Amino acid sequence: FCRHVLGNPDALFEKCRQAFEPVFKEWTHQSIPSGDWKTNFQLDGLEIPMRGDENSPWQATYFVTAPGLYFTANFQNSHVSQVLVNG
Repeated sequence: FCRHVLGNPDALFEKCRQAFEPVFKEWTHQSIPSGDWKTNFQLDGLEIPMRGDENSPWQATYFVTAPGLYFTANFQNSHVSQVLVNG
């Protein structure tokens, strides 16, 4: 699981982007900046699902530099089920 997910950080962020966009807009009143996502989002934490099964619950947390907030994507069945924000 870790090698698969961390071996392709762009794919992981793309799984989160669609769910992050409305929440980012709500908190910052602007869209996620275009261009390289790594200039604004830094992967800060990754929870490994039970037995490495991507369908089990897991999380990915990003620190977003511009607003200074943490965005956490909660995954269920390989899809983002909820986004939490704390700063």
